[in-house]
Amino acid sequence: ALGIAVVTGVLLALPLVAFSVRRDLGRSLNAESRSSTADRLTHRWRQALITAQVAFAFALLICAALLGRSFQRLVSVNPGFQSEHVATGSVFLRGESYRDGGARASFVERWLDSLRAVPGVTAAGLGTTLPVSGKPDELTIGFSHRPAESSFWVEGHTPAAGEADQTHYFSEIAGDYPAALGVPLLAGRQIDDDDMQRAERVCVVDEAFARQYWPDGYALGHRVRATIEPRSDMTIVGVVGTVKQVGLSETQPRGTVYRAITRHEPPLWITAVVRSELDSSSLLADLRQTLAHLDPTLVLENAQTMQARVAENVKPQRTALMVSAFFSVAALLLAGVGIYGVLAFMIAQRQREIGIRI
Repeated sequence: ALGIAVVTGVLLALPLVAFSVRRDLGRSLNAESRSSTADRLTHRWRQALITAQVAFAFALLICAALLGRSFQRLVSVNPGFQSEHVATGSVFLRGESYRDGGARASFVERWLDSLRAVPGVTAAGLGTTLPVSGKPDELTIGFSHRPAESSFWVEGHTPAAGEADQTHYFSEIAGDYPAALGVPLLAGRQIDDDDMQRAERVCVVDEAFARQYWPDGYALGHRVRATIEPRSDMTIVGVVGTVKQVGLSETQPRGTVYRAITRHEPPLWITAVVRSELDSSSLLADLRQTLAHLDPTLVLENAQTMQARVAENVKPQRTALMVSAFFSVAALLLAGVGIYGVLAFMIAQRQREIGIRI
């Protein structure tokens, strides 16, 4: 910063130095005794610099206003869920104790029961992802609808010639995950605890996914496949609303498939979502307490309220707005001070002339 300040000062001084070297100082001193009014060239430079300073200040102010308007529209976007009174926290089931899938499934069931037993909790669920808290490469699995070529297949959908492979979001859930987030149920039913015990796999898809493959919107009963193995076929039992998976600025939803967590292959990374009638910040202590009661060796990671996650998602836009507003206001104040200084200097130069005229 010091180096930039020095270089800027030198660059600004060079034109003044060049102007002073070329100017006849003796003639200027002789003229000083007769008149204190600056010549026409000096007036033009002075007016041009003032005009440029004010113009830049107002340009920065307009940019800050436009950023503020864009930010206001961004935060007013409907994310597809209700972030109030929701607390979240993640657990990685590490260690030899959870190497077996049955042990992980048992932990999922016991943690769900403990979360539901917390006073004031109205809905509790578990999932492998959360809305507005990740990048596309962290939440996305590449799916294709050509069963002979790739790992995704949609029953009843015949791809057109030259149709590109599709990419959708994927998450494994258990309990009241959509209800805890406040995602509305549009058709069918939610995933329940019995789906974890069934041999047949079921899933819930969002509205964007359903309308992409079934324009009439009736996706219930159809099957999708997430891998090449036939045993991974999932039957759609419900359709929920579309949520912003990556961020509030997401404009083109890719569609999401929520598969029920099963006892055969439970995930290692699990995120709890709890909705309560009480303050969501007090729920974070309840999340830690229930986890410590089940297994003190596990650590609750990324413990945040859902409102904090949404605020963190728009943090870059908020920072850009604050920086732009600060510099625009600073430039406007400097322009005002500069105008005052130039006018005061001009009046001081013309003091004798004004006195004679008076």
